[in-house]
Amino acid sequence: MVEFTQTLAFAPPARRPTPAGRVQVRRVPGRPAAGPARRRAAVYAAPARSRACARRRAVRRRHDILRAWLWAAAALLLVGTAALSLLVSGRPALRALWHSYGMGAARDILTAALPPAVKASAPGNVPQSVQLPVQNIAQKPELPNGCEITSAAIALVYLGYPADKCTLAAQYLPCRAPYYAADPEQTYMGDPFSRGGGYYCMTGPVVAAVNAYLADAAPQGSGHTAADLSGSTPAELKTLLDRGVPVLVWVTTDFNAPRTGHSFALPNGQKPYTNLHCLVLTGYDRDGFLLADPLENYTRVSSRTFDEVYTAMGSRAVAILPKR
Repeated sequence: MVEFTQTLAFAPPARRPTPAGRVQVRRVPGRPAAGPARRRAAVYAAPARSRACARRRAVRRRHDILRAWLWAAAALLLVGTAALSLLVSGRPALRALWHSYGMGAARDILTAALPPAVKASAPGNVPQSVQLPVQNIAQKPELPNGCEITSAAIALVYLGYPADKCTLAAQYLPCRAPYYAADPEQTYMGDPFSRGGGYYCMTGPVVAAVNAYLADAAPQGSGHTAADLSGSTPAELKTLLDRGVPVLVWVTTDFNAPRTGHSFALPNGQKPYTNLHCLVLTGYDRDGFLLADPLENYTRVSSRTFDEVYTAMGSRAVAILPKR
């Protein structure tokens, strides 16, 4: 009996058998046992971690793209600044290359930054470009059909006269209503203040209006006079610009071929124009003419386009010249 008791005392405790197919998990102190809920949480946490990593990668990619754009913008700014400094320095070779290959909008921006009095001269002191510091005046909203008298006001203001477009139109421009009974060579057709009751006029009424204004502005005698220069060639217009004289020219609103229409005819038997427009030449360069447009549609036009439209409209021009 004694011997049997000692044998039981030193025998190891019996272990419960583990069923086949199950993995025995050791429990770590301080952590809940792994059960079905914890296993489900681990399964759902894996896609969430993948989505978070994808979001971080997308953010880094956007930052890299933004950084590349910033570096490219800084490089373009440095190149533009260097090109502008070289242009201002007046190097003929670079300026010729610049105009030959054309740099589009960048060239226009850099050229506009040059001082108004800058003139590029070729050998022989023949100007290649001229830009007069003419301030543009919009005809609208007061004068929806008053491009001719507004262009006259632009030229007068450039010469130092305190001209007002509405005053010129109301007090000095000869007008006749109704518009279909007027001769645009003698008077303005209708009312330039009216959107539907005004058309246009040619050089004669503008010359008369400007000279009448100059007579009142300087009773002792003005130093300028308006002259009808119709028939002048584009080369002769450039000569006037070289002398510092802006020129009023009759073209079309869209620089397309002149169009005529309407149900009535002018005293000369022709149909009136439907796209006539008057604006001011303020300079020229290798590419064409610079403009002050009362409709604010154009600031420059190519030489070929201007020559075609200006000639098709009868080569009409007016300039305010100093008296001799």
